[in-house]
Order: sequence, then C-alpha cells, then structure tokens
Amino acid sequence: MELNRLYEVMNLSSVSQILYNDSQVRVESVNESDQGDMAQIVYADSGHRATVPVEQLKEASLPEAEEEYIFDASTRWSPIIRG
Repeated sequence: MELNRLYEVMNLSSVSQILYNDSQVRVESVNESDQGDMAQIVYADSGHRATVPVEQLKEASLPEAEEEYIFDASTRWSPIIRG
C-alpha cells in the first residue's frame, strides 16, 4: 500500500479493511523513515501488535461479481444495515 493511501484510509470516517498477510488489522500509527515506512498494527482477531512495512499492507475490497461470494446474495454478510 502506498503511504499516502494509508493516511487516507486511516482518516476515513467509514470503516475500511486493511490486511496484512491476509489478516484484518487496524493501523495505530505510522513511522516515516529513510530506511522505510513502518506501521504499528493490531490484529483484529487476536489483538496482537506488530510493526510491519507499510508497503506490505493491502486495502481489502469487496468482490464485484456475485459468483465470487462464498454464499449467495441473500445470505452474505454486509457491513451496511439496511432499514
């Protein structure tokens, strides 16, 4: 992930998913350095903390095509609550 995009995602009011090694993480802070930018992360599932290179973080995106979902459209989980 590019550093500028990471800052954008961190400042969004909506929830965005950031992945590190296919695990969902929350970025707590970023340290910029000439040796490489590092992010302090917390794993969503375990709460463990780590410091990782920003370039290894990925922004998750939902699949566009229905066939890419594990379940059918009527059973898939959605973070949006519809009224």
